[in-house]
This record gives sequence, C-alpha cells and structure tokens, in this order.
Amino acid sequence: MINKRYIKTAGAIISAAVLLVSAGCGSRNNVPGGSVQAESIAGNDKGSTSVSTADVTLTRDSEYPDYYEQEVRKTIQTLDDTITRDSVSYIFITDTHLDSNEASTTAAYRMYNAVVDVANNSDVDFVCVGGDIYDGRHAEENGKANAMQIIRNVAEILSTCNKPVFFLHGNHDDNSFSAQVDGNLLYSADYIINKEEWYSVTMAYFPQYAAEYEHGYFYYDLPGKNVRVVCLNMSDSDDTVVNGEQNEMGMYFYGYKDKQIDWLLDKAFAREDCRYLIMSHDAFDYPEGYNVSSNRDTLHDILTAAYTHQNYNN
Repeated sequence: MINKRYIKTAGAIISAAVLLVSAGCGSRNNVPGGSVQAESIAGNDKGSTSVSTADVTLTRDSEYPDYYEQEVRKTIQTLDDTITRDSVSYIFITDTHLDSNEASTTAAYRMYNAVVDVANNSDVDFVCVGGDIYDGRHAEENGKANAMQIIRNVAEILSTCNKPVFFLHGNHDDNSFSAQVDGNLLYSADYIINKEEWYSVTMAYFPQYAAEYEHGYFYYDLPGKNVRVVCLNMSDSDDTVVNGEQNEMGMYFYGYKDKQIDWLLDKAFAREDCRYLIMSHDAFDYPEGYNVSSNRDTLHDILTAAYTHQNYNN
C-alpha cells in the first residue's frame, strides 16, 4: 500500500504536458533517429548577452557534414534569441534507438555530439536523455556487456557537457527485448541490465545532478530558478533474481512501484517554495504494457492535483 494518504501539492508543475509526451513505449517507438527538442518555458526577461554564430566554438564539428554544422549553429542562435533570465530551457533527446541499423547509429551519435555543442554554447539549464537509447535486443554472447557499452558511449559523450545531464529509463533500456531474438533469454538475469548496472553507465557519470537517487528516479534543483526537476522511472521493474531469472523486466512491465510513488510524495514534492518540472519516458495516455499494479492512474492523479493546485488524497 502507498503510505502517504494525504498531501497538499503546493508547487505548480510547469510544462508537464510537453515533457510527458516523449515517443514512448511499445511497437510505435521503433523509428530510427529518435527526436530532439529544445524547449524554453515561461519567461520574458531577455539577458543582455548575445551570441554570434561566427563566435561559436564547436568541439564536435568533425562529426558533422556541412549542412549539419549550419543547423547546429542556427539552433544555438535561436536559443540565444529566445532564452530569458527567468525561463527554464532544456534540450530533450529521446528514442534514438541507435543500434537499429548502421544509418541510425551514425545519426544518433551525431545528435548526441550536437547536443554537447548546443548545450555548451547556450544558456540552456539542462540536457535530458529521454530513454530508449537503443533497441535493447542484444542476444549475442556478452549481450548485456555490449548493451551497457552502448549506453556508456552516450554517457561519455555527454560527460563533456557543461550543463546538468539527466538520464530517464525507457522500456527498451534494460536489454530485455533480447528475448524477442532468442526466447530462451526471457527474464534472463545474464542479459537484463538491472538497476545498479543502469546507474553505473548513466547517472554515475553525473552524481552531482541526482539527489536522492533511487532505482532510476531522482530530482535536481536548478540553481537560481526556484524549480525542481523530478525525473521518474516508468520502467520500475523488480530486478530481484531467483534461479537466474529476474522477477520483472522492461519488455513486460511499465509502471511505478509504490516505493517510487511514496518517494515522489514524501521527498521529491517536499518543497513548498518552488515549481516542479516532471520528466518521464512514457505518455500516460498510452496504456499498452501497463498492468493493475503499475500505479499509472495514481501518478496521473497526483500530477493532475499538482498542476491544478489541488489537494491529493488517495
């Protein structure tokens, strides 16, 4: 049972609708190349500094064709023209599925490099990787190690970013879709990336940005913005291993355990003097994969109450 029976959601949630519509789960997310968003939320006090694209230093430009470099520079200029002192701005890159084929691999790594250049040459507040970094179908020998190396590659690229970096867990990211290649690997702990292993190749590179880290969910307070970014884990599966098999896995479990809901109410939402920005891989209105123990509706009710400044009472 969820221990918290009543909470007053004092902080407004800003832009939750935008952030909770990442390309998400199931069969509809197998689109090579993923997507990148640069968002700026609320604010009209423009800073006095200005960036000329001619003055921008790109450290990753060797990775870009000429047209791509021009787009990177244009994006930096657009951000400079639109970001204000009191806005919250971020880069959101999601569902790159970078190992779908050779073309998607090249495109995805290029995007991650571009994210570093855009972030390092602009005043965005943070970068968020929205999940489903890869397909999670590594059924070959040493498949788990190979999958973890792909995630590690992305973390190492982003480790050169001078802004906070957050990783969200997608349903593909634990490599449990390897069972679609080899049915004998269903629930195999030798192939599924558990929560500790996920941390080791993601937020372990950025521990200063992951306060109260718990099994893939955490929060971070943006300096000088009076905004708390809360990162949720929609693939909060039970990674207990019995006889070589993991109890649950991302391919079959989408949802938020009671412990995550309690953490959200008791810790993440503990401040009453800030606004909240909620980040998650999945969209609540896409029910495939959710079961009765997912807490999907509970989380929806909590966020609705917070967004409308109402009391939440379960």
